[in-house]
Amino acid sequence: MVSMYHWCRNAPHTHRACPSGSFAEFAEAFMDGQVPAGSYFNNLAAFWSHRDDPNILMLTYEEMSQNPHQTVGKIADFLGRPMGPQQVARIVEATSFGEMKKKEKGGAENGNATGESSFLRSGSTEQWRTTFDPELLQKVDSWIQRSIHLRDNLSGYIA
Repeated sequence: MVSMYHWCRNAPHTHRACPSGSFAEFAEAFMDGQVPAGSYFNNLAAFWSHRDDPNILMLTYEEMSQNPHQTVGKIADFLGRPMGPQQVARIVEATSFGEMKKKEKGGAENGNATGESSFLRSGSTEQWRTTFDPELLQKVDSWIQRSIHLRDNLSGYIA
């Protein structure tokens, strides 16, 4: 939710599709499915039932952040392209937050079309904790619990 809020605010092409206003207003719209991707849990549920299909690999940002070498190896194996430790290490370095942030700051010649807004913010998996006030956090927690119970196959996705 926090990432999408910042993406909406920083990506000029999304402004018409995204709710405007404070983070609390965005959170309300997000919970109502009034964001570019629609309902978060409807989207998640559509893939969750296929998570064990042979052509689907589901990863979380937290998983990728905590163990990037293992994650790159998992992706390579999934694609049928096993890699040695040196190849994995090069990919992990090239796709690290620091390296991607450097490339983004380089502007158009490094893949950032405008060189203006930053898509990459902090690379942290815990920054959301500073974004929510206690009241909003309680509201979102309740929404998550209601939504998980409404979707048969999502139990276990969020602890």
